[in-house]
Amino acid sequence: MKLDLFDSYNIRVRLSSSIIIFAPLALTVFLCFDELFTFISSSVLVAILLAFTNCLPIFQRHICQKRVTFKNYAVEFLLPHDNTLNLVTKKRYYNFLVKTNVAFAAFQSPNDSESFRQCCESAVRYLREKTRNSPLVIEENINYGFYKTLVSCKPLGIVSCIVLGLFVAIYSLLYFKNLFLIPMRNYLAFSFNIILLLFWILGIRQSILEDTAKQYAKTLLSAIDSL
Repeated sequence: MKLDLFDSYNIRVRLSSSIIIFAPLALTVFLCFDELFTFISSSVLVAILLAFTNCLPIFQRHICQKRVTFKNYAVEFLLPHDNTLNLVTKKRYYNFLVKTNVAFAAFQSPNDSESFRQCCESAVRYLREKTRNSPLVIEENINYGFYKTLVSCKPLGIVSCIVLGLFVAIYSLLYFKNLFLIPMRNYLAFSFNIILLLFWILGIRQSILEDTAKQYAKTLLSAIDSL
């Protein structure tokens, strides 16, 4: 099996989200204790943080099972009761799926039964397999995976920003004892943690994740026309 560790999915979904999650710790340490760092010690810290990024997909999968609800919108959009797709488009998709999935041919008309839902799930799995090289589907899948990772790690991001922000404030006040003696880099570290805290609170929301999942589902289904 060929593994490409530096493909766009790994870089943008796993590595980029890991950088955002570990950025407060790395920047707080570098800005507040820059005199302790040499090239070697900095490289060691970066290597340790990068090593922890390998744990992120495992933690993310475990957390998602408990607190991030998963809904297969591509399947939902194919069901008759859903009005996201217009009837003409949905009928065109059905005609294609009848040709590629024998189970679809058994239904004279689409319905909301569990059997028909299972056929739709099978069809969506088929589409995912056939659209692995589709640029538009890949792009939306990356957007969804990236944002899902951030949503699952939101509590960790909020807690780390609060803890590190308080640490910078308390350390600076106790060590320098005067606001005017505190170096600018400490103010930058504190400000960065506050900005990132607002990012986690305001920018990472379940509603945006659902919009991203719906857009991915629409793009996946629209790829039927190019198959």
